[in-house]
Amino acid sequence: MDYGKRIKELRNKAGLTQAQLAEIIGFRTPFYLSQLETGKRDAGLSVLSKICNGLNIELSDFFKKEKQKVTKFEQILIQDLLEEMSKEKLELVREYIETVKDMDIETVKVTLLSAQKEKLWIERSRRKKQTRRTSK
Repeated sequence: MDYGKRIKELRNKAGLTQAQLAEIIGFRTPFYLSQLETGKRDAGLSVLSKICNGLNIELSDFFKKEKQKVTKFEQILIQDLLEEMSKEKLELVREYIETVKDMDIETVKVTLLSAQKEKLWIERSRRKKQTRRTSK
């Protein structure tokens, strides 16, 4: 995680300038904060704690990534896909979502890639069977 970018992101979200946040947390000037945000200096845990206090957030929230919201268009696309599925498949999709919702994105990508490979294997097997039938 790039701490400097995260500090700047949270500061901007709070609507504060570097000078304002520096004053709130007791830095004499915004220079140190500027160096943190540009990556010229590293922030220790005590400094991050002060910054979080100044931003009125928990230290644990500093390390959480915000989830990207699904757009209305994406919701419609997903809804269209779901309408084409049987109730049995929908239940399996729900179970899959429950399973992966707390996984990190890379692990979810691996499970998706595995499912895509399985789908390709099944499609190839069907084509081979059809080719054998038509060649007889």
